[in-house]
Amino acid sequence: MTAATAPAQATPQQLGGSAVVCSNSPTPDGWVINSSFNTSSCPGYDLAHNIGRA
Repeated sequence: MTAATAPAQATPQQLGGSAVVCSNSPTPDGWVINSSFNTSSCPGYDLAHNIGRA
C-alpha cells in the first residue's frame, strides 16, 4: 500500500517580534492585532491586544 502525502504547509512566522498594547492605544503602522484579552493593567479599558508585525 502506498501512503498519500499532502504537501507540507509552512507554519506562519512573526518577523520583527510582538508586543502588548492597551486597547485605547493606536496600533502602530505595519502591525496587526493577533489576539485580545482582559487585563487590569489598562485602567479604564480592561482590554489589551497582542500585536505582531504584519
